[in-house]
Amino acid sequence: MTGVDDPRGFTRRRVWPPSREALIDSTRCPSCFTEIAASTCASCGLDLSDQRAYRVLDLSQRVARLLGDRDEVLAQMHADADRAFAAAAKTAAAAAAAERAAAERAAAEQAAATRPAAAAAERAAAEQAAATRPAAVALPSPTPVHAPPVDAMPAQVHAPVDAMPEPPRDVDPPTHPPAPTPAAPAGAPKKLPTGPTAPRRSGVQVFLLSIGVVLLAVAAAFFLTVAWVSGGLVLRSIIVALATVGVIVTASVLRRRRLTATAEGIALLGIALVALDVWAVRANDVAGAAGTDALLYWGSAALAAGVGFAAWARVSRLRVPLTTGVVALAGGPALIAAGAVGGDPLRAWYAAGLTLLLVTLAAPLAPRLSRGEHGSLVLEVAVLRGVAALGAVVGLSALLGLETGATWAPVVAALSLAAVIAAHAIIATRRGEQLIASVAAPAAVLVFGAGATMTVVRVADPTFTATAPLLVATVLFLALERAATRAGGATAGVALRVASLTAAAGGAIAALIPFALVVAAVAGPLRGLGRGFGRSAFAVDVPDAESTASALTLIAVVALVAVAWRLGGLWAARNPVIVWSTAVLALLVGPQLRVIGLVVLWYLAIAIAAVLLLRARRGRPEVWVSVGISALLAGWILSFSAPLTWAIATVTVAGVLWVVASLHRLVRVVAIVALVVFVSGSAFLVPVVIGIAFGVFVLVPGPLVVAAGVASLCLVAATIPFRSLDIANGMPRP
Repeated sequence: MTGVDDPRGFTRRRVWPPSREALIDSTRCPSCFTEIAASTCASCGLDLSDQRAYRVLDLSQRVARLLGDRDEVLAQMHADADRAFAAAAKTAAAAAAAERAAAERAAAEQAAATRPAAAAAERAAAEQAAATRPAAVALPSPTPVHAPPVDAMPAQVHAPVDAMPEPPRDVDPPTHPPAPTPAAPAGAPKKLPTGPTAPRRSGVQVFLLSIGVVLLAVAAAFFLTVAWVSGGLVLRSIIVALATVGVIVTASVLRRRRLTATAEGIALLGIALVALDVWAVRANDVAGAAGTDALLYWGSAALAAGVGFAAWARVSRLRVPLTTGVVALAGGPALIAAGAVGGDPLRAWYAAGLTLLLVTLAAPLAPRLSRGEHGSLVLEVAVLRGVAALGAVVGLSALLGLETGATWAPVVAALSLAAVIAAHAIIATRRGEQLIASVAAPAAVLVFGAGATMTVVRVADPTFTATAPLLVATVLFLALERAATRAGGATAGVALRVASLTAAAGGAIAALIPFALVVAAVAGPLRGLGRGFGRSAFAVDVPDAESTASALTLIAVVALVAVAWRLGGLWAARNPVIVWSTAVLALLVGPQLRVIGLVVLWYLAIAIAAVLLLRARRGRPEVWVSVGISALLAGWILSFSAPLTWAIATVTVAGVLWVVASLHRLVRVVAIVALVVFVSGSAFLVPVVIGIAFGVFVLVPGPLVVAAGVASLCLVAATIPFRSLDIANGMPRP
């Protein structure tokens, strides 16, 4: 037993239980195993009304089961040892009996061998004696009597003795607990605890108690109504005050007498009477209360009542006033803030929500309002968390319509609200509350995003709408991701990672507008195809400013993300995302070059670069194949706008196909067939292009003759340098 002085005057003792049954005895204190007479142990001061007492009981039951299993294993070990000892003793007894039988047989044989010689010696002695005494009467020789053989060392059989005696089931600890329960002798009937047990209430008792409290409330309301109608202001005030004080005192006295449930029910009636008192003060215009602002009055009254309820709970150790006081202390300042801003209802709602969030930052300090008899106040802290969530919803709803004449009001208000929510996440992170932190962190991002979106709507500028939200979301995402990487897998790391994913989702939604504007810019060059070589290669298709700004924003975002991931050590894992994004962006920004000839050359250059990367076997082949094919098709299709661009694109496509045929033997046949078909088909358009470009009519043979001739030339050209290319690429000869 160990004893420690307690500030409350108790002696804290941690005692090993006198028996296994004492561990699961709910009538004894789990710390000192003294019989319980109240919710607080009279010996060590342990609060048995704490919710963690159920956890202690569960652990005690598990320990008792383990001790029972231990006793069973030890009993089996002793039984096995007894059986082994008995078998050994039986074997030893049998061996001793066999030794005795063998000794008896040997003694009998030896006696039988010496008996004739002894008889002859006796007869000779008798004859000699007779010869020396002739006058004597011959006596008959006595018959020798032989004793039965006796064992030299008779074997002794000892009763078996336990080498390892079984310990008693109730083992006292090395220390001496107070008033230990003596162990009962073996076979004695087990005694049931005869001390006072903890009070247990049935459902009928609780129902009757609830009915009694309700009837008291009805009676009090009826009494106050009669007093209100028949009496004057002074009489009303005296009656209401006396009734309230009487109920509060009654509840406190009942709690002192350990009638906890009844006291809590009466306390509810007292709280209701306090609310009626606050209403009556304003209704009777006591001290000019009716002339004050309603929100300010009720907020001040709630704040004062919360302080009073907390003091009442601390003195009387009641739980209901404490819970009500915690809620009142949170709601009172919110009402005061709403009344202080005045005027605009949305502004008042926003002030109330923000104040609720600020006040509930002190939720972890709620247990300090009690004297420790109610544990960690899990219920009250959870209620304050719910109040904080309500404040966030109220504040977010109000800021969406806040100050309609001010463009930047929503984002400023959202920034303040998000900062307080982030403070909640930080506090939850430091306390190890994973769920709260993982909810508050993304909530802060969502609130800020909502305010920024409302500001963008109020700005009503297409360029600003296409650029600013995406850039802000990208910067926020990268900052949160960097912080999450540094935090690791702890509570803060998980919360920051969830917040970064929320910011990434917001950025993806914001990227839809600039992406759509960039894609729409492709329609400009496509409209020129309807003229059929009727445009100049230097014709200009000017995209709108929003499209250009969107393209620049997308480029900036990809570059920013690439740099951040490179510096943050995430490049190896995120490389595919950057490569694909860059490839798609390269295909989309072509129309931003405006001049149709430059647009075609841009796509042809992308195709050539993809082929060169494939030939060098660098990077990701699947990306180069997809981008190369798309760019080659885009450049060739857009080249029909002008004869010069078509000629350049045709030659480039043919060259690309010819180079592709040399990359690998598996694609050689397909590439050669495509090359022959493409060049043969393009040969039909050569006279038309020449005629449009130079105004000259070209007389050519029939289509079949042209196709056959061109196909033959292509086949001859396709077989020229492939062997040397194979050798240069390190491929074996076919």
